[in-house]
Amino acid sequence: MFFLKNIGPNDFHIVLYLKKILIGYVCLRKQKLYIKNKDETKNYLHFDTCIVKKQFRGKNYTKLLMNFTNKVIENSKCISILYCEKNLVTFYKKYGWKISNKKLNNFIQPTKNKITMQYNLK
Repeated sequence: MFFLKNIGPNDFHIVLYLKKILIGYVCLRKQKLYIKNKDETKNYLHFDTCIVKKQFRGKNYTKLLMNFTNKVIENSKCISILYCEKNLVTFYKKYGWKISNKKLNNFIQPTKNKITMQYNLK
């Protein structure tokens, strides 16, 4: 039910298979960002989910999945935003994600007790 209610038909679903086994998944949800002082909206990709099966972690599959996901974001010409626990910041930084700046925080709704990170912000 959650999937049907929250995932849109134009969202990106990036899947990683090894032989016929699904070992990784990323969901990028298309969202709109309202910029009040410019009275306009911008598209962005909400990095919603990243899952790699436990037994396949530490074997470069996560690196492959994250690098491909970053290419999808770059090709979309949108920024991407994610919310994560503090202990995951180092992981995402390894793939070029940055803790969001104060300017961006004025336009998004930070999630309580989560770190907001951004990718592909010019």
